[in-house]
Amino acid sequence: MTIARTIARTSAAGSGPDPGAIGRLEYRPGLDGLRTVAVFLVLGFHAGLSQLTGGFLGVDVFFVLSGYLVTRLLVGDLATGRFRLLDFYSRRIRRLLPAALTVLAVVSLLWLLVASPVDRQSILPDVRSAALYYSNWHFAAQATDYFAINADPSPVLHFWSLSVEEQFYLGWPLLVLLVWIARRRRLRAALVTMTVVAGVLAAASLVALLLTLRAHQPDLAYYGTDSRVYQLLGGAILGIGVQAWRWAVPARATGRLAAGLQTVALLTLGVLVTPWFDLDPSIRGIGAAVATIALLWALESGPDRGPSRVLSTAPMVYLGRISYAIYLWHYPVIVLLRRFLEIDPVVLFVVSGVLSTALAALSQRALELPVRRSVRLAGRRRTVVFSGVLLSVVGALVIFPLALRRTTPPVVRASAPGRA
Repeated sequence: MTIARTIARTSAAGSGPDPGAIGRLEYRPGLDGLRTVAVFLVLGFHAGLSQLTGGFLGVDVFFVLSGYLVTRLLVGDLATGRFRLLDFYSRRIRRLLPAALTVLAVVSLLWLLVASPVDRQSILPDVRSAALYYSNWHFAAQATDYFAINADPSPVLHFWSLSVEEQFYLGWPLLVLLVWIARRRRLRAALVTMTVVAGVLAAASLVALLLTLRAHQPDLAYYGTDSRVYQLLGGAILGIGVQAWRWAVPARATGRLAAGLQTVALLTLGVLVTPWFDLDPSIRGIGAAVATIALLWALESGPDRGPSRVLSTAPMVYLGRISYAIYLWHYPVIVLLRRFLEIDPVVLFVVSGVLSTALAALSQRALELPVRRSVRLAGRRRTVVFSGVLLSVVGALVIFPLALRRTTPPVVRASAPGRA
């Protein structure tokens, strides 16, 4: 219980949680800039850029960042008495589900036009698992090689990471609520317990990762929620510390340290995504998680200069705000382009980046923002949660299969070698 004693001593020394201060969430534009870096690292990896063989680590950055931001929101809501589990789930559904189901519907329709009946049938289980947010376990069970970028991949392979996040969003707030009730709604005691629980679970996840690798199951180690959740929980622990225990209060001394740490953390990520080191992807992920946690602390603690200022520029912030939609669209775009064209990786990166960004901007303006900002939906939490679950189930079991099980020949045939 070293963590608990440390936090307790900090609180006793006068640095305990102030509910009013905890409830305030200051916007940091540099975090949106970090999202931009993460999503284009992933895009570069999927495009096959030789310089970004470790670009898949952008997903690891997203995991840490998601755990960090979601936990800060949860802690802030607990401190101000606004925390409602149903409200949390309703906000997540309004934020994430519309764009995800839209992409799955578009992929199903496009594959009806361009793929053979056999190809359509082969991706149906992938689309179904993506709609129901268990695709990480589905691809692990299929022993799908995430790194075979020159193969004929599923256009929804990238949904595996969204499944991990959704499973975390389902379980972590529920655990936070149970801790809150068990500690009789005493803020300080609940925060200490949350930190300890997150630390224990993160350690267990790391052990699970290492044991899975030792058992020569790299696909399970890469896709499994149990071997991935340490990254989200690492972000969660930092989120509790920053939001409640003021671990990142800008000051002259910490500011100088943080400014240097921003550079070091970004350089570390930069080295990890290169082909310079022959490391297992999951081991690289541990390094990326540590670097991201350090970078997040440095961005919160340091002055707005150097890397922080670059990440906070208007283009970086804008792209970060639509990074979720860019991530959703980029992989089907890349798979389609490869299906019809022999295309250089650099050209593929540029073209798919432009197309994905355009689609993301359109879907955000026309779909995501109206749903997210709807006052009517905000007041109908039960309806939103029920409708979201129902849409996912009906889409997975009825709507998407209607398109993918059709036996009509494709309207457009692939011309790239090896395509049917």
